[in-house]
Amino acid sequence: MLSRILFHTHRVVSRDNPAVRPAGSILLQPPLARFYVVKSGADIKIDDLQEQYMIAKDEFEIAVEETSKKSVYARGDRETAREELARLKELYAAATEDSEASVAAEIKKRVGQRVRELEGAVEELNKADLED
Repeated sequence: MLSRILFHTHRVVSRDNPAVRPAGSILLQPPLARFYVVKSGADIKIDDLQEQYMIAKDEFEIAVEETSKKSVYARGDRETAREELARLKELYAAATEDSEASVAAEIKKRVGQRVRELEGAVEELNKADLED
């Protein structure tokens, strides 16, 4: 069934035929197909983890910058970086423990390495607390 009729003031242009049609002519167009991407359970949890990862990484980078400058804010920024990492690790643990085995495996595969790398980097940054 043809569902759309397109009218233009002076001309009607068809998507199938780019030739210009005379004014007042009618172009019948089939309905447009719409495709929706359905996210899996793993994708939704990974999006949440990705958002928290970006927050934790930003706080880590700020802490590194302030620590390298030996700023008065460095200690507080390192503490904030540790707190955001702790939130990320809590989300990661909850996402992997409360999921089916296949979803947990997908989360570990796609996010686990980044969490471990950030954890290691924050641990290295913690050594600056001992130097202060």
